[in-house]
Amino acid sequence: YQGQSGALNESVSDIFGVFIEHSFKPDDAKNWVMGEDIAKGTVGLRDFKNPAKGQQPANMKSYVNTQQDNGGVHINSGIPNNAAYLMTMGGANPTSGTVVKFGIGWEKSEKLWYRANTKYFLSTTNFAQAAQAVMQAAKDIALTDNENNIVDCAWKAVGVVQGACAPIVDPKAAPVPTAPGTGAGTGTGTGTGTAPGTADPSSSTPDESSGADTSTTPTKEVDRSRSRDDGLLGLQRRLDGRRGPRTARRSPGGRVRSRGEP
Repeated sequence: YQGQSGALNESVSDIFGVFIEHSFKPDDAKNWVMGEDIAKGTVGLRDFKNPAKGQQPANMKSYVNTQQDNGGVHINSGIPNNAAYLMTMGGANPTSGTVVKFGIGWEKSEKLWYRANTKYFLSTTNFAQAAQAVMQAAKDIALTDNENNIVDCAWKAVGVVQGACAPIVDPKAAPVPTAPGTGAGTGTGTGTGTAPGTADPSSSTPDESSGADTSTTPTKEVDRSRSRDDGLLGLQRRLDGRRGPRTARRSPGGRVRSRGEP
């Protein structure tokens, strides 16, 4: 319990204290401040978003090398504290200015840190090893590639991991709608074949299996033609009643004709 491993011990205690408080009294701002309710008028003992408010460093550039307090375990815990804040909420490290554009959110961060603490952290784990453990835990709980980039960027922002952050997008953003026919993997082919069990609209050949006429005559046109022929048939019957016996019948094509017509 000294140096970085001791500071990590203190940080993990603070982190889970924040998670527990948030589960009872959710407040995205106040939950990241430790001890703000100890006495009236106090601003808190530690601030995850801005560790300097609690006389703590927020970046490895400001790491305090001291023999006191077992190597500064209560001072340097501000560095992993800020990393936890950034990967959960997003934001900028006050020392490096590195921006973590978005956070993975409370629930995923809780699962992430619990996994890292119970599976990988040892009594001798330093900050760099903790970063690797947390990033491995992110893979274990199946965070997305984008969310893994967020976790990695948080450690880079506090100077524990070196390098530039990978591009990050909002994990909560809705997928961009795709215009019909342009989505990858959503096409049904470019052929002109018809679906099984349906007639080819380009063909006028009768369906041999059912005897149905599959010509391209629209249904509405057929209905109107039949209605017109029925009306003519009724009219002809009334006329026949006046002129004497005369019959009418439909031609094979559906047209009304009088007996004797070719």
